[in-house]
Amino acid sequence: MKFTRLQKLLAVLFLLSVYPAILLIGAFIVPTVRDWWNAEAYAACAAADKERKVAQKHASKREWESAIASYTRAIELLPESLANKGNSVKSDLSDYYAFRGYAHEINNDTNKALADLSESLRLKPNSQRYLKRANLYSDIKEYDKAIADFTKLINGSASRQLYAARARVYTAKGDTEKAAADRNKAELLLAAEAQRRLARYGLDGLGGGPAPAPSVEDQATLTLKGHSGLVTSVSFSPDGKRIVSGSNDDMLKVWDAQNGQEMLTLKGHSGDVNSVSFSPDGQQIASGSDDGTVRIWDAESGAELHNLAGHTEAVMSVSHSPDGKQIVSGSFDLMLKIWDVDTGQETLARKAHRGFIFSVSFSPDGKQIASVGWDRALKLWDSVTGDELLRITTVGAALVFSPDGKQLA
Repeated sequence: MKFTRLQKLLAVLFLLSVYPAILLIGAFIVPTVRDWWNAEAYAACAAADKERKVAQKHASKREWESAIASYTRAIELLPESLANKGNSVKSDLSDYYAFRGYAHEINNDTNKALADLSESLRLKPNSQRYLKRANLYSDIKEYDKAIADFTKLINGSASRQLYAARARVYTAKGDTEKAAADRNKAELLLAAEAQRRLARYGLDGLGGGPAPAPSVEDQATLTLKGHSGLVTSVSFSPDGKRIVSGSNDDMLKVWDAQNGQEMLTLKGHSGDVNSVSFSPDGQQIASGSDDGTVRIWDAESGAELHNLAGHTEAVMSVSHSPDGKQIVSGSFDLMLKIWDVDTGQETLARKAHRGFIFSVSFSPDGKQIASVGWDRALKLWDSVTGDELLRITTVGAALVFSPDGKQLA
């Protein structure tokens, strides 16, 4: 019997369409059905699932010891000899190890948490669990193991958050060269993401079509020249008569806002100046730098009053309290710190974010502090106790309170 070309083509197309279905059945449906028919595995899974539900009830009440005991019973009901009989049993066992590991972590037993996460990952790889294990290794200063997990995740699917996280571990380990390389990669990915966001709206203006020509009000009235590097931050004095600027040339400069003349040059930082702020009375200036310090300067003489050393990485943002008695700083070391302006002493420190902190600000009444970080979180804090009051998922690198303190942008 001879087949025409059309019949042969149809036969090939049929096989190509059926082949993926055959693979799907072989990989997932057959093992699931096999487990279902395996009475021993089915009974064990059902009993273990009951223990899981009991454990979750204990966890919801923060009864961690009881939750751990229930997860342990669930694990004991699914021995690995059963796990080898089917994918669903192995998957359940992996989950129970992970759940017990999370409970151990909350119960402040990091070693047991790591052991359970490792068992979970041996049974079934999971990116979120690799990330959790990497962070735990970093917390107990097993930096090489943390780097290995972050590298595995980056090789699977690189992201700016993963490069930033690995950079923090390299910094803690003392490998500044690799830390800088990872930070650069993270910044490139952030820039690419920002470019994609702009492209969604069109680069010619949000309303479509070409952007309107700038009006007279859009034109610069003064151009202040004096820095040899990129200007990263500026701030007006409260009376509007002076401007302070910070730059990648490691310096601050104070300018006359009326005629643009340079009044002072403040030298002392050994890294890029990322943030500057006049005090509410205009008598002092605060600055944060890549050198990890916050510095307080006399705004009239330019003398350095305090060198506040406490951050372990670049300080990206500083802000005065409304009464001028305190300064809050946010850093790439994930820490938010409050400092006493008179004594230069650190009065409060919080690990505020799981990603670089970009911006911090006191509220107009001084009772709250807002922070935004690379972890896509905007948070509100009690400025006295340091308690977290609010968390919002968002993307941003800067923030500001409205004058009445009721809104954040």
